[in-house]
Amino acid sequence: MFVQPGAKQGSGTILITGAVGDFGTTHGFQVHGKTYSEATLQRGQIEFNLTTISNKVNKASPKIDAATCSGSISVSAPVPIVGGTGLYAGISGTATITESFGFIGPRYKTGSKKGQCNMSNSASAQPIAEMASVHGVGTVSF
Repeated sequence: MFVQPGAKQGSGTILITGAVGDFGTTHGFQVHGKTYSEATLQRGQIEFNLTTISNKVNKASPKIDAATCSGSISVSAPVPIVGGTGLYAGISGTATITESFGFIGPRYKTGSKKGQCNMSNSASAQPIAEMASVHGVGTVSF
C-alpha cells in the first residue's frame, strides 16, 4: 500500500496493490483514545487501527542537522486491518507500515537565538518545507 498523507494524519490518498488492487482516499479519526483510518476505495471501505504507529510517531525525536535546520523521522509498526464494507466486507489482516517525514525548519529572525534553528512548537516555527510518505506490506483475508 502507498499513501500520500494530507494535512492531518490519516487524511490523504491511497493505492493498494496485490489482493485488493484499489485506490481512493483516507480519513483519520479517533474513538476511545485509539486512532483509526478509513480508506474509501472504489469498491468499498477498509478500516485500519493506526494507534500503535501513531504513538510511535508522536514519541519519535527527529534527527536535526543544525547547519541546515533540516530533519527527518521514520517509524514502522504493525497496523491491524479491522474491518471493511462492500467488496471488502469481512476483511482482516495486518500490514507493516512505515511513515517517513522530512522537513526544513525556520531560523530565529531576532533575539539572542537569531540565526539558530527554531524547532519550537510555536506558530513562528512552522516548517518552510515538508514531505511525508507512507507505505506498507501485509497480508489480508476476506
